[in-house]
Amino acid sequence: MKKVFLLSLLLLSSCSNNNESILSRITESEESSSISPTSEIPLEEHYLHELEENEYKSFYKYYYQKLATYKSYKAVTKGVTKSVVLGFINVDQSIDATVIKNKEYGYFTNASHSDFANTEHEAYYHNDKSVYKDYGENEYKVSTLEDYLNKYGFYFYDHFIEGFIVNEETITNMEINKEKDNYLISLDLDIETSTNNVKIQMKEFGGLDNYPSFKNINLKLLLQDDYTPIYIALDASYDASKGVGSSCHQTYQVDFSLYNENIEIPGLEKIKELFN
Repeated sequence: MKKVFLLSLLLLSSCSNNNESILSRITESEESSSISPTSEIPLEEHYLHELEENEYKSFYKYYYQKLATYKSYKAVTKGVTKSVVLGFINVDQSIDATVIKNKEYGYFTNASHSDFANTEHEAYYHNDKSVYKDYGENEYKVSTLEDYLNKYGFYFYDHFIEGFIVNEETITNMEINKEKDNYLISLDLDIETSTNNVKIQMKEFGGLDNYPSFKNINLKLLLQDDYTPIYIALDASYDASKGVGSSCHQTYQVDFSLYNENIEIPGLEKIKELFN
């Protein structure tokens, strides 16, 4: 019974230190302005094989541009957060998320479950509005996109990779290897300068006492030569607190598919009028 009580205090999908500061969302520079679900930008063709070694860290600019040119795509995330509570209690929390871009609408759903904690978030995006609800809520909320992002830190269409700020300054180590006709990019990120917006989302989704404290972050991106993503894999460790402290190791993979195909967004017809 004691073990169940302790674990029920935790939301282990986002496993925080006792930081008292309040983080504000970092918005993007003019150079990498926000990608909306409706973006279809003209693109001068760039290829990974054309990059010089001293240009590797600039790959992210072309990656964002390429993703924005697609009228539609789907990205499905599967993974797990393995947490150690109080130094000896082991708990696994599932990670399941789906992102859809389909012409003028965007969609995001995220769910994380264990025997002791559950969290869910569902959101629709259209123009400058968001319609969303969290775990246990029956009614959708409507807000401006700016207010939504200030509350939750980021969404998939921003110029961030899995919410992490990726640029020449935040990449601490980088390797590029060719795999058949594709390229595997491995990134180690700075645990402070890359994590601001991710910390906001994790604290909000998880109802954490404070922001998580990262120990290490590695992203692997398998990209086609034209920067089209095939998958993104995350391996990160951090400490968090919700009532009691826990040490967490999170791994997941995001698989991309259905580029420029007609993709149905679940439940869209039922909530469309909320955008009016």
